[in-house]
Amino acid sequence: MGLIACPTCSKEVSDAAGSCPNCGHPIGNPTDPQRSERTFTTQATGKGAKGQQLLAVLLVIVGVVMAAQGSGDTSGIGGLLLLVGLVWWLAARIYAWWHYG
Repeated sequence: MGLIACPTCSKEVSDAAGSCPNCGHPIGNPTDPQRSERTFTTQATGKGAKGQQLLAVLLVIVGVVMAAQGSGDTSGIGGLLLLVGLVWWLAARIYAWWHYG
């Protein structure tokens, strides 16, 4: 493994790199079998699904706090918020799994 000049930006790049870290230009032979073993693909979860999960977790936290320190009605409302938050979080996780893998 050595250093080569990037054909686009002329910065020194390892010949084992998949692309130039400076400009992103592809480096080397993309059909190299060793290179394909190191290649992986990630798929981003949508922001909407992440937002739903975040709101559900916040609802669970509020429910736990209310149930722990409350007495009477506050404790019951806290337990209800906890249950709704858990169901909401589970539904958001299933949605994210179903749509984004």
